[in-house]
Amino acid sequence: FYNSREDARLTCVHIMEEMTSCYGILPSQIAVLTPRLVKNSLAYGCSSRGSGRLVIRYSSASSHAVLSRIQTFKGLERQAVILVDIDDDFASLSQDEQRRLVYIASSRASRKLIILGDRRGWRALQSLSQKPVAPSSFFSKTGRGTSNNVGYGGRGRMS
Repeated sequence: FYNSREDARLTCVHIMEEMTSCYGILPSQIAVLTPRLVKNSLAYGCSSRGSGRLVIRYSSASSHAVLSRIQTFKGLERQAVILVDIDDDFASLSQDEQRRLVYIASSRASRKLIILGDRRGWRALQSLSQKPVAPSSFFSKTGRGTSNNVGYGGRGRMS
């Protein structure tokens, strides 16, 4: 969970860096997906030296990860997907819309799926699943496994 916009941005950058350094995933194979307009996303403007630039428009450069609305990314795929902005706004959507967005976003990842959200968004996400959504071992492996930074890192199914 994140407690502030800055905490979420730092966590997003950290995850992108870990995907490239620990898992060998090129930045061009990372997509950061949001249910809201890109310019309203907490990830808007994030970048790091280790994981390259986060760009809105698709780029063939291997040093560019893409930031996109979930709906816009439909039909595309990347090795790693970081789903961001799972927060109060996400929780206020109908369960059918939440389920649709999570399905589209999670089915875009071929290797890794990381979900970032606040407590209310995380509860909304858990209510979509018939099975408990477990914290990811990703954060414990990278040293960010605090009670404020948990996520789902697998390719589990949402029902």
